[in-house]
Amino acid sequence: MIGEKKRPAGLAAIDREMARQHEDAIASFKNNTDIAGQVAASIRRNGRLVLLGMGASHAVARTVEPLYRARGIDAIAVPLSEQLGQPLPLTGRTVLVTSQSGESAEVVRWFSEAGQRADIFGLTLEAGSFLGRTIPCLVGAGGTELAFAATRSLTVTFALHLAILAALGDDPAPALAALETPEAIAIDAALAALSEVATVVTSGRSLQGLAEALALGLTELSRVP
Repeated sequence: MIGEKKRPAGLAAIDREMARQHEDAIASFKNNTDIAGQVAASIRRNGRLVLLGMGASHAVARTVEPLYRARGIDAIAVPLSEQLGQPLPLTGRTVLVTSQSGESAEVVRWFSEAGQRADIFGLTLEAGSFLGRTIPCLVGAGGTELAFAATRSLTVTFALHLAILAALGDDPAPALAALETPEAIAIDAALAALSEVATVVTSGRSLQGLAEALALGLTELSRVP
């Protein structure tokens, strides 16, 4: 008898996360209106924004950095590890700290050293986490991602930034429409093209953060540099 090849558990876990990412992203946008308004008010008041995070959280920050700049905001995304070692002055800046779990070592250490709490907000998927307990946070729906590598957590975190950008005056309708009608993309040609490569280079003009997120995801999932 010829049986169907069983899908590896890791890929099945990613499938489950991706299947719910659009619904969770929409809920995340709708559930964070109040705190998004507070963050937007702080950004308007200061005119300067620092986005801190590690890994995929930093890639999200790099992706949305140009969107804040397009609104005339002096926005910069910095890895939290870099802020620990070569800190930017944060007085007079709004700070967004992103951590999916809200418990990463860099987050805990930074708050133990930073001292400052004014105009610092968080983005996390866990309301009861260290980050969620320490500062006002936008909280993504659905809890921490259980699959390896960032999929749903990326989409949900983008939705949290969408809530902030909407509070700043951007029209969220196109993004929400995309979330409400997700596309099924054929990937066979891409798989065929990538199947024999040894190295992948990603690039994006003004989408540099998205290129970095793609590079990180490909590296983590394929073990290809």
